[in-house]
Amino acid sequence: MFFSLMAKAELFKRNTNGNLQVINALINAGSAPKNLHPIEHHFYCFEETCIEALKKKGEALGFKLANLGSNIEDGVVYWYGDLIKPEALGLSSINKTNIVMLQLAQDIGAEYDGWGTSVVK
Repeated sequence: MFFSLMAKAELFKRNTNGNLQVINALINAGSAPKNLHPIEHHFYCFEETCIEALKKKGEALGFKLANLGSNIEDGVVYWYGDLIKPEALGLSSINKTNIVMLQLAQDIGAEYDGWGTSVVK
């Protein structure tokens, strides 16, 4: 359990720095930070039941599951999808959502691959 908490803390620290960089890049590209952006949180699953759990738990949290698909790489089958919800580009709120996404990924056995969005003027 201790290792899991330490690993999650390290992931969150990296995400916090990355979140600030992404937000600044979006603002520099002309995005209005106070406007709602369709934030896409990217997940990978290695069992089909995992992607089903992602949909169920994501919808319970107010997210929509989109961009679903599956692929085979080096003989390994995986599924992917995004949880999407409109959110302003506030570092504090993005960081809080990251905590939720990291916990969700751990709970369902998924890999959380970060977030992205388009420029919103």
